[in-house]
Amino acid sequence: MNAGIDGVFLITGGTQAAVDQEAATLLAILGAAIAVSFDETGNVRPGLEKGHEHFGWLDGVSQPGINGLSNPFPGQRLLDPGLFVFGYGTTANPPVPWMKNGSFMVFRRLKQLVPEFDTLILNQGQNLGMDPVLLGARLVGRWKSGAPVVLTPAQDDSTMGPDPQRNNNFDFADDQAQRRCPFGAHIRKTNPREDLVPQEKGVDPHRIIRAGIPFGPEVSPAEETAGATQQDRGLMFVCYQTSIPNQFEFVQSKWANNPGFVFGKKHPDGTQVTVGIDPIISQSNAPNRARTMDEPVSNYPTGNVRSTLNEPQDFVIPTGAGYFFMPSIEAVENELSG
Repeated sequence: MNAGIDGVFLITGGTQAAVDQEAATLLAILGAAIAVSFDETGNVRPGLEKGHEHFGWLDGVSQPGINGLSNPFPGQRLLDPGLFVFGYGTTANPPVPWMKNGSFMVFRRLKQLVPEFDTLILNQGQNLGMDPVLLGARLVGRWKSGAPVVLTPAQDDSTMGPDPQRNNNFDFADDQAQRRCPFGAHIRKTNPREDLVPQEKGVDPHRIIRAGIPFGPEVSPAEETAGATQQDRGLMFVCYQTSIPNQFEFVQSKWANNPGFVFGKKHPDGTQVTVGIDPIISQSNAPNRARTMDEPVSNYPTGNVRSTLNEPQDFVIPTGAGYFFMPSIEAVENELSG
């Protein structure tokens, strides 16, 4: 992606024709004032994969609620609106008046190496003597349906995954031996519910509101056979916050990429846990990008088997990114249009 990019437009619609028409209208209005550096078309995945990212997991399951605006689902925390929009709540006064009702947006184009990831799950499952479906669920912290392994650790409950009344009604307070969900699982690294107490100080200030849309074709039979990616596919990720350093960057660098986080955890025998980095989204700086994660093998409901996942490479690769400010409609009309 062009390093000189100054802004981004997100255009959505029910059909490709509708999106193309809206883009053409926008470009005609702006005329010579802008030049397009890069564009990408995302698509909802087909059939039963609708709502799932390319690795196959239901996406966007857990979002924070907004105090004073949201009617929370069970387990959904209500957070200060000033964490996400300037000018509200108690946490975010706009640096300049026209920034009120605006938000900082992080954009990332994330390439996913799907055949390679699938091969890893199969091979590591075989090496560890466990079902590869269970292994994948423990790496993410959810089954592909969206059901959390904390609530259904031994097998998927496909009715729970898409049900907002049930799919987030949990925390990790009673799973301190990581029998249900590994400390290093993606959802535990990026939202360590009740692993940091009190949660309103340890976790809540770092939450983000996020969205993503897949891009690229479905994995082809040739790619499946070769176990190698031949066409770009992945996720266009955006998240919103009023402090990029204390929210998006904090979650990525201090939690996901930090092999010591979640801190202070011990095995049932009293030995210290080396958690490892997030097996899905982390960016390893180790030689050859390799990383490990503790305890992929389940000890549920009892047991004390020590195991380590060896992940030889990144399977999510950022290929473009930018930080932007998203102004309100009022600011665009009254402050920024001259």
